[in-house]
Order: sequence, then C-alpha cells, then structure tokens
Amino acid sequence: MLRCSFTGRGYYYFEQGKPREEVETAWHGDETPDEIYFVNRTLNDAYLWLTNARNNGAGLLPVQTYGDLGYEACINAKPL
Repeated sequence: MLRCSFTGRGYYYFEQGKPREEVETAWHGDETPDEIYFVNRTLNDAYLWLTNARNNGAGLLPVQTYGDLGYEACINAKPL
C-alpha cells in the first residue's frame, strides 16, 4: 500500500503544477537506502506517467481512475 499512497501524492502535486524536483519528502531519519530509493522512484514514476498522458493529449485522468490504476500497479508489483 505504500507505493499506492506515493502515487496519489505524485498526482496531487502534479495536478497543482508543482515540479517534481520541488516535491519534498519529510524523512524520519531511520529510512534505509532501499526505502528512500523506493519513495523517490515511485514519485518519479507518477510524474513521468502523468506527463506522458498530458503530452499525448489524453489529459489527466480523474483522480479516482488514476488511484485505481496506481492501486492495481501496487498490488501486482508492476510499473504504473
């Protein structure tokens, strides 16, 4: 479920017009390198997917639809 929440977070900031490099993550200080990599990769994937959708003329999906896609990707351990 962790990946799912970060995918939704990416959607939120993307929709607000915030560039990926300005999306900050509040780390607790006890994260492993793998956890940090996972969070950053998930946010990067969300931004890439949304940018591609917008650039292909598809526009943004409704947040519920995007959330469903993110959830399925998460559960099936597949890319968004």
